[in-house]
Amino acid sequence: MNANGKVPSLGGTYTYLTRKEAAEYLRVRADFLAHHPKNIPCYKIFGRVLYIKEELDDIIRRNRQGGES
Repeated sequence: MNANGKVPSLGGTYTYLTRKEAAEYLRVRADFLAHHPKNIPCYKIFGRVLYIKEELDDIIRRNRQGGES
């Protein structure tokens, strides 16, 4: 992980967020994320639950309601 919290991978560079950070980013409670694992992808690595910010962005875009496209 570099100083910006980004982790290089084979497919690009991703920003990993803790559950608390992901909840703040999505403006939901952390326990909401804990109880909806099927709807919001996460990764459990060495006992830590992490979310990829870019995947959260994709979820937001896919679930857009109303307005012009």
